[in-house]
This record gives sequence, structure tokens and C-alpha cells, in this order.
Amino acid sequence: MGISTLFQRYPLLLPTISLITGICFGKKIFFSGWILFSHSGLLLCLLFLLFILLAYSFVKYSERWIYGFLICLFFIALGVTLSLLHLERTKATFSSVRTCYKIRLISAVVETEKTHKAEALLLAEGDTVGLEPIKTNRIQLFFEKDSLLQRLNCDDELLIYTRIKPPVSATNYEAFDYARYLIYQGFSGIGYVNKGNWIKLEIPEKHSLKYRSLTCQKKVVNLYKKWNLKADAYALLSALTMGYKVDLTPDLRTSFSSAGVGHVLALSGLHIGFIALFFNFFIVRISRNSQFLDVFCRFILILMLWSFSFVVGSTSSVIRSVFMFSLLTFSSFFLRKSNSKQNLCITLFIMLLYNPLWLFDVGFQLSFMAVLSIITLLPMIQGKISFCSKVISFFWNIGLLSMVAQLGVLPLILYYFRVFPLYFLFGNLLIVPLVTLTIYLTFLGLITFSLPFINISLVYLLDKTLNLLLLLVKGIEQLPHSTINHIWISSTDVFLLFLVLLLFTLLLHKPKFQFMVVFLSSILLFLSVHFYDYHTTALKNSVVFYSVKNCPAIHCIDSNRKSYLTLIDKDSNPEKLFNTMDRYWSHYRLQLQCIKDSCHQACFFYDKPLLVFHNYKVAVIDTVFYCRKQTDSPLKVNLIYLCRGFRGSLTDVLSVFSSSTIVVDSSLPYYLQNRLEAESKERRIQCISLSVKGSYTFSL
Repeated sequence: MGISTLFQRYPLLLPTISLITGICFGKKIFFSGWILFSHSGLLLCLLFLLFILLAYSFVKYSERWIYGFLICLFFIALGVTLSLLHLERTKATFSSVRTCYKIRLISAVVETEKTHKAEALLLAEGDTVGLEPIKTNRIQLFFEKDSLLQRLNCDDELLIYTRIKPPVSATNYEAFDYARYLIYQGFSGIGYVNKGNWIKLEIPEKHSLKYRSLTCQKKVVNLYKKWNLKADAYALLSALTMGYKVDLTPDLRTSFSSAGVGHVLALSGLHIGFIALFFNFFIVRISRNSQFLDVFCRFILILMLWSFSFVVGSTSSVIRSVFMFSLLTFSSFFLRKSNSKQNLCITLFIMLLYNPLWLFDVGFQLSFMAVLSIITLLPMIQGKISFCSKVISFFWNIGLLSMVAQLGVLPLILYYFRVFPLYFLFGNLLIVPLVTLTIYLTFLGLITFSLPFINISLVYLLDKTLNLLLLLVKGIEQLPHSTINHIWISSTDVFLLFLVLLLFTLLLHKPKFQFMVVFLSSILLFLSVHFYDYHTTALKNSVVFYSVKNCPAIHCIDSNRKSYLTLIDKDSNPEKLFNTMDRYWSHYRLQLQCIKDSCHQACFFYDKPLLVFHNYKVAVIDTVFYCRKQTDSPLKVNLIYLCRGFRGSLTDVLSVFSSSTIVVDSSLPYYLQNRLEAESKERRIQCISLSVKGSYTFSL
């Protein structure tokens, strides 16, 4: 199949590719700070469309490519405009000091390890004189832990006193950009509310659909508690069927991830598919000889799926999955001559028109690529091997489905999560049937809740199923080398891997020698590019600082990739530092040695307050105590590092140590950071604030 034939067979493919290209350009324009007026762009798109319609009658058949080129330009321009429209909604200007805000909660208040988290809409801003209505912006709030927060619900209006700041992009090397993630989710700002700095306002009860949705979810989860399941079984059941993951422990999440079945914990397309299959089993038998009944039953199925998304809390991933399934169902019914790939293309096109920022959502990318891989590769492989035994065929189909889906999302998993579960196929063969059984037993258990005798039997089976599921997951996790961790691939590698998958699909479709040569050449190209980058990444002897809150550290990196990560505060938890910088460390394949106490080695010396690496001296100041020592002349060092625990002035430090450069850690209070910067400016000393600079490297 040639390129032109491909575009003729799938007429929406080229407009969809053009739309995606435009959305990516729009994102680039927005974050580059270029000033463009998106509303004017929308008007220009409409005028351009009118021009294309008028030009259609003047273009000759032999020059029809011109018309196609104009159509592509239109959808690129439309993608740019739509993405800018959505991104510009997140722009907002907030006060630089703490201010009173009136807000409305638009989500449940969820307890995290250190805070409570909630989403809210800004309604008004003001002071003791009064409040003035402002632009309604969506914000992410973190509350200091307080037992009173458990009484708050969605739709409650609060008066809070805090400082709201726009999301700031990550400045640590290759770290996850949380600010961009918030912007893609539609948030304009974030704020931290101290205990006692909020009050609930008494307003007439007026509940939104979101409130009712969360109430339904909570009622069902409370019903589960009456079944007297064990803690892990209850947490797993709530996550699998209701998307309620508050009670999932970190260990349980890690176990599922290591077993290669972490995707079952995220309520999304897999669960929607199970529910759709359950009802579709009855629909096929009811509407076997009636087209009207077929249409009617499918409408009922879509309504039931939307009802399910409402009951589970209307999370974005579930809504997106139901939306995709609904569009696929409609397109397959009204366009019977089209195939599943065309239906998927239509679905993607409509979803990106509705919200172009979904393109940058990892869950959306994984869902789409998994579905595309299944409908493309599964029929090709499934038809080549068949079994007489229904039991063997059942497990073969599950294993094949898991393998094909995993193959389609493999480049994205390696790029985003940097981990690969080796036993994913074995895990899915065992876990997916049990998850399916769990969902169906739960559904039947809820239906028969008022019938004690039947319900007790179903709950007993459900309890045994959940315990077996947990036992298998933990067993797979404990197998040797269950996961390959710290994988690093570049965006170029991702593109080449998808190219390899595309050529593999082509080879399955037309098994010819020429295609085999091209496929093997693509693998060779990927390996060459990857290992070239792998071996040409040069390192110099350097001292690196990171901007990770409440985790001051100095990373001394040797050119031979051996490194010494010195944790200044012995009591600090380095887990956040490891999670933040793991991608950067994996990229350069650093051999990490974690140091908390004094250490004397050939090229490295650390005995607080002095750190020496290849004759490069760093004064580590985390208390005023070191600055009170009497010296005849200050010790000359290359730089001074001021971090958590220090509360003195620059004068105190310079009486003991002499340097032309100081590094101010982000763990210090903001007032102290500002004061140290001002003192440095007066003394003409270079001051590097990690809160502003992020990661910073001194090459030796």
C-alpha cells in the first residue's frame, strides 16, 4: 500500500496528522513566550477555510495536490489556534504577597503523606475591606494537615489566606516538569494554606454533578467496608472498581508495577472494555435478528458506561475512555464500511478538536497507542496460530492481547517511566482474568446487596479472588530480576522505536525479503543511534547542586562516572532527591555512592564543614556554630554552600571562610535567601540561588 493509497483509504489520517503537528507548534509557541492572539487566529482559520472552499472550483484535477496542501495548512493553523486558546486560559496574574481569596472546591479533599490536596476555582480576591470578583481560574491547593479538613466536600466555598503562584517549570536537569503537567491539566496556580488560614462559608446548598458523582463513589466505597475485607483487599477492590486509590499503600503500588500489571490499578480503558464486553454479551443475543434492537441496545450500553463514569467520580481518565468508546461505537455503526483503524482515526480527530491538550497527557498517549497496536497487530498474529482446546485458546488470546498492547506502548513506557517489567506477559496471563472476575463479582455483589444469602456467597468468592490476586502479584514481584530499572532513552530513540514497530507491522502484513531487510536495517539504525549517544556522552570532573526542597546535597562527579552524593542533613529523606534526579543520573550512567558521614578517599574528602574533591574546596555551612570559631585569617575555599539549618549572616560566614562564590540552597527560608542575595550584591560576591537556578554545575 503506497502513501497516496493509504491517505485515500483513511481520508482523515492526513488532517489528523496536520492537526497534531499544529498542536505541537502551538505548545512550542506558548512556552517560547511569543505573543500571538489566539482569538484572531481562530478568525483567520475561518477565513482560510472559506478561501479553501472557494478555491476548490478553480483547482484542476491534475493540480489537486494544491488543494490537499491547503487543507493540511488549514488543520495545522487550526491546531496551533486551538492549543493556544486552551493554554492561554491558564494564564493569570496573582498578588506577590499573601491575600484573601474566595474559592469553591471542585474535587474531594484528598489526604497525602504530608498535606491535604484539593482542586478549586477562584471566585474573588480582596482584603479586610471586601472581596472583588476575579477571573475564574482553576488552582491546586495544598492544606496543612487538620482534622477539620475531613468535613469539607466538593462545592464547598472557603475563604483562604495564602499566596497563589503560577506553576514554575522545573529547573533540575531532566526532571519531571510538574508545572507543565499542571498547565496541561488546566491549572493556573498553586497555593499552600496553613492551618487556621481558612474558613468555610455558609452558602445555600447547590450541588453540582461533580459533587453528586463523588457522593456516589463514596457511598459505594462505604458499602465495600461492610463486606469486612482485609485492608489490602479492600484498597485493591476500591481502586479496581471505583478508581478510589486513597487507601492504596506505596508498597502495593510498587508490587503491581514490578509485576507488569500496574495499569490495572488505573481505572481506564481496560475496565471500560470489561464492562462493555459484559453487557455486549447480552446485547448480541437480544438483538440478533433486529437492527432496531441493535441500535437501541448500543445506545443503552453507552448510557450505562457514562453512568459508570459518573458513579466512579468522573475522573478525567475514565471520561476520556468512555468518550473514546462512545465515538468508536457511533462511528462503527454509522460507517459500517469503514474499519476499526478509520474509526480510531475519527475518534482521535474529534477528541483533539474537543481538547487539544489531551495530546500531552501520558495516559491518553498510552491508551491510544495500546488500542492502535491491538487493532493493527492482533488480527495479523491471531490468524496465524489457532488451537483446538478452548482453554488453551483463552489463555493464548489473553497473552497475545497483553503482548501486543505492551509492544505498542513500549517506547512510551521506557521513555516516561524508565522501567521495564520482565514478567509482564506472565503477570497479565494470571492477573487480567482475575481482575475481570473481580469486576464481575463486584457488580453482582452490589446488585444482590439486599439478598443476604446470595450476597454472602458472592462476597466470599470475591474475597478469595482478591487474596489470590494479591498473592500472585507479590509472588511475581519477588521473582529474580522482575524489573529492569534506570532505563534511559532519548526522544529520538522513541521515534526510531515507533519506526521499528511500523516496519514490523508492514512485514507481518506483507512478508517479503525487501521488507525484512528494511525492518532489520531499522533495528540496526536504532541500536547505532542509541549506543552512539550512550558512548559519546562525555563527563568532566564536576561539583553539582540540586534544587530539591529540604534535601541539601552536594554531588561530586568524576569523569570515570563514579560519583559521591553527599547528603548534608543526615535526617533528611533522600527518596525525593532520587526520584527527581533519577533520569539525569541514568542518562550519564553514574555509579552512585551515597555519603552521610565523614569520608576520606583518594580524590574525595568530607568532614563537615569542609568538602574537597580533586583539590576543589567547598565550605558546607548548615549551622552558625562553624562561623563562631576564632581564626587568624579566613580559610580560602572555591565556594561556600549555605543550606538548611543556617540562620546567620554572610558576615559571620566570611569571618571564617573566604570565597568569591556562594551557593544558597532552596531549603533556606525565602526571607533569608533574599537577605543573603542582597548582602552578596553589596560585597560583589557571586550568589547562586538554587531556588532560581535549579541544578547548577561547577566544572573543575
